[in-house]
Amino acid sequence: RLRTVGAEASAAPAPAPVEAAEAAAAKLPETPWAATHLGLQPTYAPRSAKEVEKIRKAVFVNDYEGKTGGFVRCLEDGQIRRMLKKHLKFLEIPPAEYLAKWGLPADFPLVHPDFSASRANQIKTAGLWEQRRSVRAKRGEQVDFEEMNVKERQRAERAARRTSKEAA
Repeated sequence: RLRTVGAEASAAPAPAPVEAAEAAAAKLPETPWAATHLGLQPTYAPRSAKEVEKIRKAVFVNDYEGKTGGFVRCLEDGQIRRMLKKHLKFLEIPPAEYLAKWGLPADFPLVHPDFSASRANQIKTAGLWEQRRSVRAKRGEQVDFEEMNVKERQRAERAARRTSKEAA
């Protein structure tokens, strides 16, 4: 393409929007969010329990944009998410590498404890565990009927009867 300046034309190509964006991104500092806002530098050495607790308080957010239920802040870019694991996948950083980079223990949660508890409660109230046991009974797997509640037991026994009738 030719760029026109006034009445004369020059042979210099106009910068493409992608090239301009890449040039602007190259000028930005590669400082992680935590280094800027918390004064934390990435370290591949384990941190003390006191430092980990300080990071935990900064990372876990209870209220965000009027929503409650627990959020997690990424130390890399400061993004606030419900589950950090999926965001780390977007950033192409394995969770183990992320934890090692920031000196966090391997059992450091990537999901806010409140959010994790509410999800577990939703699954229990929906009865997903009960359905799984009845599916195992349909497949003919060994199921312990004593540990089931009444509805689970009835479903599993019906499924076992159906499979035995089909086999005969």
